[in-house]
Amino acid sequence: MVIVDIKILSGFTADPSDIPKVIHMTYQLRLKQVLPVKNLKPAVIKVYDYYQTSGQSETEYSSPCV
Repeated sequence: MVIVDIKILSGFTADPSDIPKVIHMTYQLRLKQVLPVKNLKPAVIKVYDYYQTSGQSETEYSSPCV
């Protein structure tokens, strides 16, 4: 079983009713900025196998509007 662990950017929130959409192995998640944050750091996304966590992949993302 694959786990996709998406950390949310500081000052942002995700709508709990908006389930991430998977389109051809691409995840789309809508975030809304609720607080302005100076020096916003990228957030981390990890993908790993629940039963074999040693083979994980990790990347960062940031807001294109900041």
